[in-house]
Amino acid sequence: MTNSNIQKSISQNIPLSSFAPLPGDGKDTDLAAFFRQQLYQRFGVFPGELKISAAKETVSVQWYFPEINKKAEFFHGKALEYAKKKDFRTAIASWQDAITLNPQDPDYLFNLGAAHLEMKHYSEALSPFQKAAELCPIYPKVHLFLGTLFLKLRKVKPAAKFLENNLFFQPNDALALLNLGI
Repeated sequence: MTNSNIQKSISQNIPLSSFAPLPGDGKDTDLAAFFRQQLYQRFGVFPGELKISAAKETVSVQWYFPEINKKAEFFHGKALEYAKKKDFRTAIASWQDAITLNPQDPDYLFNLGAAHLEMKHYSEALSPFQKAAELCPIYPKVHLFLGTLFLKLRKVKPAAKFLENNLFFQPNDALALLNLGI
């Protein structure tokens, strides 16, 4: 039940300074290829289509989901409705249904982890967040939430790693800076 007409993506503008130093003067280099290599070096290769373009001060990265499933999107929509009503148990069940149909969608995994985190089910939140970060490393909120979760679990080294990953994408993220300071 996939539909190739539906296109989902996660976009991120990364400050050019996150990639310093640039090779040479940056003019004779294929910057998109350089940034792709830098992202793969930092996060590894991940599924989905990655489009990169470079501008004066930012690198624009778009990650397209490998597959869209209408029925999974239905469950995701219902889960969001339940979460807005603070019915996290029902939301979790709906996200689990969506993930069963399409386990490659980091949005479902991120939201499942966030619902568990909201309920203070820290150990249950860990796996969905980690899987979302593996699938789509350019998803800064996943790194922020993983860093915060590891702090709650009193695991300082992984917390610092994920908070630093978040700051790679969003260098001025006040919550990430605060948590990293902790």
